Amino acid sequence: MKRFFIGLFMLGFVITVSNNVFAQTEEKKGTEGKRVIEEQLVLKDPTVAAEKKWTIGGSFEYWYMIGPYNRYDSAGTMTATGNISGDMPGGNIFVGYDNFTVQYSYRPGEFDVDSTYLGSGIKTSEKQKAKDSEITLRYLFRGKKISPYVIVGYSDISIKSRNEIKTPGAVWSYNGKTVSEHEQTYKSFLAGVGLIVPVYKEFGLRGDIRGAFTKTEEERDDGRRITGSGIGFGGTLTGYLNISKGLNLQAGFRGLRLNGGDATWYKRYGSFASLGYTHRF
Repeated sequence: MKRFFIGLFMLGFVITVSNNVFAQTEEKKGTEGKRVIEEQLVLKDPTVAAEKKWTIGGSFEYWYMIGPYNRYDSAGTMTATGNISGDMPGGNIFVGYDNFTVQYSYRPGEFDVDSTYLGSGIKTSEKQKAKDSEITLRYLFRGKKISPYVIVGYSDISIKSRNEIKTPGAVWSYNGKTVSEHEQTYKSFLAGVGLIVPVYKEFGLRGDIRGAFTKTEEERDDGRRITGSGIGFGGTLTGYLNISKGLNLQAGFRGLRLNGGDATWYKRYGSFASLGYTHRF
């Protein structure tokens, strides 16, 4: 999955850069003469401020996930296979000046997970309630065709789970019951690199890959606490479209895999869409 996600990310950039190079060869008509489309094209990204100027904005976001969901122990060994489905509505607000942009995001959500444990064949049904918050700082290196950037930040993810065994006669070994409840928190320091690639006029792509150093704590319903830490990764690929002055649509794919060390690993992949507004001054 990791190789597929990174491969998809790189393929999108290769195709986009090719399209962008073609777009730069076109000329505007009329009094603009031979000014090419690339001029100030990076400003079409809703999150980018003009040089030495400010921008503020926000968006309502909806993230949907459906697909495979595997479980791993503290050593990173897969213990169960299954599927996950659910959604996370939320929002983003940002402030930018010149090449800097600060953004805060918040997303609550619920997910259903059906799992089959390897070896025993025991089946479980789990309900997860999650809350994500994230703050990032981005610095942009402006370019005529593509604009790379670096990004750092911090995220806090909490998950409350109720996992019920559906196989008759089976119980959880630690409590002798068919239901296990626990809460996990993942606090991560983020650092990564990305690109903004204007394609043509009001449309473009933005994407990044991030490393995540995560500290994790898991508390079970019997009072036991497990802590751990490790290095994981995440990535986002976003397409943006400006509808009218200030109003924009964004959509794409986002994924993460957090390493909980002696606690639990956690991964999530899905697609998202958002409607937002940007004001520059």
